Amino acid sequence: MNIIIIDDEEIILQSLAVIFKRDGLEVTTEANPLEALKLYEKQNFNIVLVDVLMPEMKGAEVIRNIKNMNPLANIIVMTAFSNMTHVVECIEAGAFDYITKPFSDINLLLKVIRSTVQRVERWRQSFGIELHNVKK
Repeated sequence: MNIIIIDDEEIILQSLAVIFKRDGLEVTTEANPLEALKLYEKQNFNIVLVDVLMPEMKGAEVIRNIKNMNPLANIIVMTAFSNMTHVVECIEAGAFDYITKPFSDINLLLKVIRSTVQRVERWRQSFGIELHNVKK
């Protein structure tokens, strides 16, 4: 199972990569959302973890672009802001869930990711499809 993490903070990318690799995931990180979209177009990612606010592009815009490539993409939003307007915008764009930064409870973070992994596996078994290859 693979995941791409999109966040403009390098420390977040590095920290999450270590945590998720220890949990058995293949991890790709990208600080630039425009580059991340190019990677998503070329590569198969089962899960996308994206920051809400980045200098180059808002998370909702990233989500809309990914959903255009793959309507079944499993996307989780990360936010450090207490303003839920951006999170709601991301959920409306197609994100499945959100988590707050800083990550004070790593077990909760892993629970959200593991739940998403289980959803991807259920969809694969139920529908016999590779979710990352679905195109509109």
